[in-house]
Amino acid sequence: MSTTSSTLTTNQKHVLLFNINEPLEILIQEFDNNWWPLVSNIWIGFSYRNNVNGNLWKSFTCHFTKHNQSNSRKEGISLEKYQKMKTRPPELCFAKIKVSQFISEQKVRVERYNNSPDYTHLLDKSEKLKRSQVVRTLVEQEALKNYRPPAIVSAVKEFATEKLGLNESVKELRRKEVTNIKSKVRESFDTHLIGNLNRELDIQETIIFLKKQGYLVERYEVIHKPTSGFVLIYPNQINNLEQYGWLTLIDSTYKTNRYDFIYLPYIFVIHMVTTTNPLESYHSKLKKSTFPKYGLIGTCHKIVALDEKKRSDSKYVSFEFRTKNISAIGVNYIILHEIHKFPFPVQQMLVNEFNTVQGRIEKGKPTPGLISLNCNCLFFCQFLLPCWHIFYEHIYGNIKLLTVDIWKKFQKMFEKAGFEIYMHRELVEIAEPKKTEAEKAAKNRRLTINKLMERMRDIYWRVEEKNNLKQTCMFIQELNTYLKLVLNNKINEILAVE
Repeated sequence: MSTTSSTLTTNQKHVLLFNINEPLEILIQEFDNNWWPLVSNIWIGFSYRNNVNGNLWKSFTCHFTKHNQSNSRKEGISLEKYQKMKTRPPELCFAKIKVSQFISEQKVRVERYNNSPDYTHLLDKSEKLKRSQVVRTLVEQEALKNYRPPAIVSAVKEFATEKLGLNESVKELRRKEVTNIKSKVRESFDTHLIGNLNRELDIQETIIFLKKQGYLVERYEVIHKPTSGFVLIYPNQINNLEQYGWLTLIDSTYKTNRYDFIYLPYIFVIHMVTTTNPLESYHSKLKKSTFPKYGLIGTCHKIVALDEKKRSDSKYVSFEFRTKNISAIGVNYIILHEIHKFPFPVQQMLVNEFNTVQGRIEKGKPTPGLISLNCNCLFFCQFLLPCWHIFYEHIYGNIKLLTVDIWKKFQKMFEKAGFEIYMHRELVEIAEPKKTEAEKAAKNRRLTINKLMERMRDIYWRVEEKNNLKQTCMFIQELNTYLKLVLNNKINEILAVE
């Protein structure tokens, strides 16, 4: 049977070379390029012979033949110390093929070897055991693009299934295999990241590289201590450091270079952030892209790349902050038009507050009865923006609180600034007259009472914001019980003294 690639699909070639019923004759170049890579995981060399005239033949046996029994575990080892391992039993299949190569005719003949039996398993069993060369080639091609392993797995599976019809070949492809292949492929691309083996030369080359990238770099050394290193900063971050240094998060990253140098990145928290998640995210991405084998120059290459991405993301977010408009269903179009005049993060907060009104209506809650824009809720006190109480009163109450002029006052807050309007820090000196010890003690008592009242009010609004009537009533009842007990005791003491 003589065949060519143009008459058969990739999947048909795959099946033909898996279980051969009739001899196949194929051009040598076509066989090497388009046929054998499909089944390189199925067959393993068994024997061969070279003839004087240049012709040769090779016999291959199924991978499941496995003539030798796997070694068993050593006796006397506790179960806790057993290494997890899988063994494959031998002699599961005895299928063999013979591949003869005829140099003068430039052809290959593929046939069964000595009338060997059929396969004792399905094709997918071989695909689970090992990946074919065609699949490995696809992975290597995608690895050159330096995608992350999950993206490579998805791209290879999609292409092999839709374009080649090899869904069985890639069904068992795993991220770990792709990661190993990628590390081998990318190894030659990472030679410049290894750096000079001499540490001092590595540091000097790294500083030169950073300065070329526009960074300000300065070496330092702590006297009387074995501590030295260098610091780097991008010029436009200096203003941020001077302005927002009090909101700087600092942490260290280890195992990013072969010297175990500690990299101490800092992140400026421009918004009101109460956790170190931005910094942890930065570290996580840095650790995934660096390795202990890297020199300092390799680590700094990755730092610069990550820093550029962060700056690019910051510019994009900064652009969207002013230009992006939120899409919201169920919001009055006049109110939505006014909301669109705010920065995008503020739009999100206002729409969330507006949506709370719908929940209150569904529960049959009455309007809050506001007569002015002064609301004591947590949201209004924190952000000085229309809260759901104001929206509720404006839409369903007797007073239209949100007039055009009022909207403009709220919008004017963000004309020249973003969330910086909620930040302020300065040193204020106030000439205060001297007070006696009795006056100071009285003032401290008043401050203590104010703090207690503020804490009580803050906790109440936190409970109220959850929209859980049961919890709110329970809180008020408990508060009322404890206050009555304290107040009644104090009244009795006062009456007893009088």
